[in-house]
Amino acid sequence: MMKYLLYLLCLLPFSITAQDNLTPVQEMLAYGLQIRQYDNTTDYLKNYLTITEENKAIYLILYRPMSCPRCEAVIKPFYNMLKNDNSDHKMILATIYEDQKSAQSYVEQQKYQADVYLYDTINKYKDIFDFNSGEMYGLYVLKINPIKGRLIIGGEPTTLNKKFITDLVQYNDEFSFSANTVLQKKDFAVDTTVDKQQFIYDKIVLEEHENYPISGIYEKAVFKNNHLIFTDELKNAGYLFEIDLHAKQGYFKNLIVADSIEKKQFVDIPQNVFEEKDKMGGIFYIACQANLINKDKLSISYSLPKLFMESEYNMAYYNEPVIISMDTETLENRKLTALDLDIFKDEFMYQHYTYFVLDDTKIVIPCVRNTWPIEVELEDYQGKENLDPFLDSFYQQKNPYLAVFDINTGKLINRFGNLNRVQRVSKTGYYFVSTVFAGSKKEVIYGDGYSGKLFLSEKENLDNPIKEYRVFDVDTEKFPSINKNNFYSFDQANNYSSILNKYIKEVGLTKTHIYCLVNPISSKGFSNQDNLELIILDKKDGKKVFSSKIVKEFAQDERVLTIGLAEIANTITPYYISKRNNEVVLKLVTPKNIASKVKN
Repeated sequence: MMKYLLYLLCLLPFSITAQDNLTPVQEMLAYGLQIRQYDNTTDYLKNYLTITEENKAIYLILYRPMSCPRCEAVIKPFYNMLKNDNSDHKMILATIYEDQKSAQSYVEQQKYQADVYLYDTINKYKDIFDFNSGEMYGLYVLKINPIKGRLIIGGEPTTLNKKFITDLVQYNDEFSFSANTVLQKKDFAVDTTVDKQQFIYDKIVLEEHENYPISGIYEKAVFKNNHLIFTDELKNAGYLFEIDLHAKQGYFKNLIVADSIEKKQFVDIPQNVFEEKDKMGGIFYIACQANLINKDKLSISYSLPKLFMESEYNMAYYNEPVIISMDTETLENRKLTALDLDIFKDEFMYQHYTYFVLDDTKIVIPCVRNTWPIEVELEDYQGKENLDPFLDSFYQQKNPYLAVFDINTGKLINRFGNLNRVQRVSKTGYYFVSTVFAGSKKEVIYGDGYSGKLFLSEKENLDNPIKEYRVFDVDTEKFPSINKNNFYSFDQANNYSSILNKYIKEVGLTKTHIYCLVNPISSKGFSNQDNLELIILDKKDGKKVFSSKIVKEFAQDERVLTIGLAEIANTITPYYISKRNNEVVLKLVTPKNIASKVKN
């Protein structure tokens, strides 16, 4: 949910000067993404800090590594500026990641400095802090009273300079507690009502390269026939494995990264300026979704630095969205394609960090209109019929959520899909959209995720569905009444999160059936991939022919990195990739009774 917020954070340039009418701290407090402390958590926060000194204030940076690389540019200068203000100031770097060993290695590699390094491997922060966006996006700078266990002030800095540090140090009015209650653990409870004896687990050991261990999987993996491809979160690179189903082994085949020429394709500044910026950790090459175009060609989406001099002394920094394609076996015959976009003029924002393959020459990228809940100026969309999602008129136009691009030219071909009743009745625009897409030789299946609906179209006529399917029902009659006081804030979406509490995570298409993975969500918007449901529909009549929770083989100590649908020899099988006892495995999960209900 709302992944494009994070994408936008990575695209926008970071400022070193505040707006004329606001101080840097006031800017942070006026920003759309906000944090507060839950009530009755003061003791928990004291314990969380792992610091015993009697300081009246400590400073904490809260972030998840590689979730927003541009945001992490704050860490080094913030520490240095804080120490320059007063060497006695204490800073805690709180790294949120499930694998502590991988997280520690990442922090060391990045050379991040702090007085205390805190590694939160079980998301303890969720029981202390409340985010108005539901989840934590980007990076938060917090000032905390460790004696009282109170959050004094915090937020996402949009400006970092001496004035910001001075104002932050002098700010002593404690934030009020959140009006919300702490998220209950039961929201994340694994469903144990399904007996794992009902499943056959085919275990495939992934042999990790000694220099490229698997930390986590960005977005999703793609598993087709004998190839598995994904982007490793902390390595910031694509990994390609060759899967031998008979030997039950997955062999590391290639590391997929932008080469030295590709990395500087959009750099147009003096070499000494580039080297200085790079030395400061201010140049980012962001590897996004790795995918398989066909059996012979793979691709990976990237955000590459676009640097140029606006004047003799001012450098502009933007991110250039590209797709890099190459031969699967040799990684040769490389082609870099820049998507033909203008993020400041385009009517839509295209989320190239994830994409689907339509055919050998075309890809499908999720898109959203440039309006709320994207962080745009209120005056740019409020009251405008085609841009204001809180007006009925907004939903009277076509609001597509998928776009087709030519992978060779980067040109937009067309957009398709449309927001429906769920978004219209709730007045939430694109907030509750998590697109899914899959194709066969001549047809595709797609949907917005949250409405429970899927649409079947011919590849040559995507925007004219030939059939509609319902994976699950959403009763809009039970939606809360519209409260206009919530408009233009995340409160509007939060009002519906308890009802829109699941979405279709992934789909697969065969000649006879449609496969769906449905992901449940907690009341605060956190997904739980330990508790997904497999639903299979008959393609001809849309009837549900099979439904079952997908259960891990080892519920207690098996950490799931991703779950998806594998395409093997024209069949579709659920699988997940997990870590257990320092071993990374891929497990095909086959319900024992599926053969009697799903006949291809």
